Amino acid sequence: MKMIVQLLESDFSEDDSHREPLDIIQREIDRLESIIGNLLDFARPSKPKTVDVAPADVVDDCYKLIKNQLNKQHIVFERNIADDCPLVTVDPDQLKQVFLNIMTNAIQAIGKDGKLTVNIEHLEERVKIAFDDTGCGIPHEKVREIFNPFMTTKEDGTGLGLSMAQRIVEEHGGSIEVQSTLGEGSSFIVYL
Repeated sequence: MKMIVQLLESDFSEDDSHREPLDIIQREIDRLESIIGNLLDFARPSKPKTVDVAPADVVDDCYKLIKNQLNKQHIVFERNIADDCPLVTVDPDQLKQVFLNIMTNAIQAIGKDGKLTVNIEHLEERVKIAFDDTGCGIPHEKVREIFNPFMTTKEDGTGLGLSMAQRIVEEHGGSIEVQSTLGEGSSFIVYL
C-alpha cells in the first residue's frame, strides 16, 4: 500500500489538491506501521546487548530527536547531572527507547509553554534519572494503571509505551515509578 501511494503521489505536483488525500493515507500508513512495530516489540522483546553507558549521553541522544518538537511547543528543556554519576551497564538502544517514551509523553502532556527537566544523580548503588514535566498531570486513579499494557489516555495511543519502558528497565535490574499531581505535572523516575 505504501509503495502504491508513493507512486500515485509522484503523479501529482506538490500544490495539486488531489495530492492531499494521498498525504493523509501516507500518514495513516506510517501510524499503522508504528502501532504494529510497537506490538511486535511488546510481544517479542529482543535480548539486551549491554555495555557501559553514561545516562546523560542517552538523554542527549533523545534530546536531539525531540528538540524540534520542544521548540515548536515552546517547551524549555533543562538537564542537571551530578558530578559523581557513574556509568550504567545497559543496552543503549533499549534505554533510549525508555527515555524517548517518557520524554514524548511529557511533551504531549505539557502541550505548550512548559518545562521538561531531567535530573541524573548517583544514589549509593543506583543511578536515578528523573523526568519532571509541568504538564497536565495524571488523575490519581489512573496512576496505578499507566504501566498496564494497552492502557492509554490518548486518542491515538496504543498504551504500550510505558509498559514496554517498565519491562525494559526491569530487564536491566532497575525500576521505574511515577509521581503526579493533576494540573501541575508528573515525575517519572528510572532507577538503574
